[in-house]
Amino acid sequence: METPPTPSSQPPLPEAHPAVPSSCRFNAWLFFGCLLAPAVVSLFATTFLGEEGMAIAVIIALVGSVIAGLICGIHFARSMAQLTKGAKIGLGIVMVVGCAGGAFLLAFGGCALGATFASRMPLK
Repeated sequence: METPPTPSSQPPLPEAHPAVPSSCRFNAWLFFGCLLAPAVVSLFATTFLGEEGMAIAVIIALVGSVIAGLICGIHFARSMAQLTKGAKIGLGIVMVVGCAGGAFLLAFGGCALGATFASRMPLK
């Protein structure tokens, strides 16, 4: 009769979830700060610059939302350590588009809110 192999003769099992390096941890302050930055800056531009600030606020909303989408999407995808490299790339592309769209909607709301504030409070 054969005896079962001893534990020392079996190869070691790989870890189910390898340790996440500290550089790939999700930072909520970075994520939400970058996502809300275009909205806050466009709000302040329209509020404090008035009519002249509308053009600046629109440019901030367009360019800032693309930059925020890139930062937030890449950061979120890199923080998913349990995914394969291909899944991270796919998730990153989806998150970049989604975060850029969300940041643009928030920035549009910031422009609209700032224009409302600017029309109600005379600064001159």
